[in-house]
Amino acid sequence: MIMSILYCPFPSEESALTLAKMLIEKKLIACAQILPPVKSVFQWDNEIKIEHEIVMILKTRKENFEIIEQLVLAHHPYEIPCLLELEVSRQNSSYLSWLLENTSQIR
Repeated sequence: MIMSILYCPFPSEESALTLAKMLIEKKLIACAQILPPVKSVFQWDNEIKIEHEIVMILKTRKENFEIIEQLVLAHHPYEIPCLLELEVSRQNSSYLSWLLENTSQIR
């Protein structure tokens, strides 16, 4: 598998945009999609929380996950950010070519 989709929620659109721009400038991702607010229900500090979050979907090369993870952990406003990798088993060849042209291979 060459391509991965990463899922990462944020507390605000501004914080998602800041990280997305950084990752694109470093050619670690080809695209970030920032979705409108979702309502998240979770437990934190023994309390049930209900918060609005912005979801960012990142499209990248599979081998770039570790460096993206390091940057997310360093720059994300949450104490414990969520970064999930969804492996892509198939994609159309022209989209994969575009993704590879717009990302660097990190080793």
